[in-house]
Amino acid sequence: MQSKRKGHAMKKIVVIVVTLVAAVAVRSQAQTNAFRVSINGTLTLASGEKNFVADVAPGVSILVTNLNNVLVAIVDQTHRGITVAEVNPANGNVVRVIMTSVRWFSDSKGKFDTNLEVPLGPPAVFQGDLSPMNGDLEFIGQFKSKNNTMTSISAKIIGVWLDSSFPATENLPSAQFRGTMKSSGATRIPDNYVYPNLLV
Repeated sequence: MQSKRKGHAMKKIVVIVVTLVAAVAVRSQAQTNAFRVSINGTLTLASGEKNFVADVAPGVSILVTNLNNVLVAIVDQTHRGITVAEVNPANGNVVRVIMTSVRWFSDSKGKFDTNLEVPLGPPAVFQGDLSPMNGDLEFIGQFKSKNNTMTSISAKIIGVWLDSSFPATENLPSAQFRGTMKSSGATRIPDNYVYPNLLV
């Protein structure tokens, strides 16, 4: 009789643990949102030359390496940051992280200010003759929500796109970027998304 009671108690514990894990997973998922975005603006090189960053077609970013892929901003409220990534919509996976937050501010009205940097390693490269990126860009923007669900994101962007003081880019002119990021709709969170904490 005692053995049956112990077995019943253990089943209750297992059910409680599974329920708690599921609840945490749902809560964590709810704290992350993903949006298809466009980033457009002007690159000013140290020489004074200007280049334009613009979509090559509606919904097709010049910042992706494969025109079948999409540019996605992943808003991770749990880790307090934004990650801009190239995502393969066919399999739902991140192809590469282009830049991610290292500093963060947001208020109760959805306004935010964050610095995004390229992960350590080689600079991010793009299509055509667009300058590679290894810099630090400031995004000042706004989240919009409806019924406690984030529905869009937009931001003004300014900062160093390319810093030529690094060995990998020392033969290239430094570049500053001024532009905007706008979302065109929510999308699913990439299946292989892991917050790329650059501060660790």
